[in-house]
Amino acid sequence: MSLMIVDLDGCISNDEWRWNAVDHSIVGRDARFMAYNSFAGFDRPANLHELALPNRVIFTARPERNRGITEAWLDRHKINIDFVMMRNDGDYRHSVEVKRDMLEAVMEWNDVDLAIDDQEEIVEMYRRYGITSKLVKVGTYDRKV
Repeated sequence: MSLMIVDLDGCISNDEWRWNAVDHSIVGRDARFMAYNSFAGFDRPANLHELALPNRVIFTARPERNRGITEAWLDRHKINIDFVMMRNDGDYRHSVEVKRDMLEAVMEWNDVDLAIDDQEEIVEMYRRYGITSKLVKVGTYDRKV
């Protein structure tokens, strides 16, 4: 089966309104992003026209503990996804590393035809694997998480 990889925050989920909930004064990643992640269920969908292929998998750097919020948001907005891959709780690596591991796991049993993400370095990582990739953002801000 051929898949499309789709990012959530800042890509098909408009998180601009909650970006200021990230408390950069807090040292621990979990605590720093706690409010940001807990408000995710209130995001508006964005860029849904980019969901070009039928077999879709979400790659998100949201921690696994936010799966309920994430899947409820997808259901509420009738966004059809085959499965959701999330950052393991307690995994503090850069998003590029997390999504690279997700990609390598998926590529063991699927082809990937297209990937969209709002972070340039993640799009470049997909391209290094030979995957057609597109930078898809909400708004104009540039963030690195």
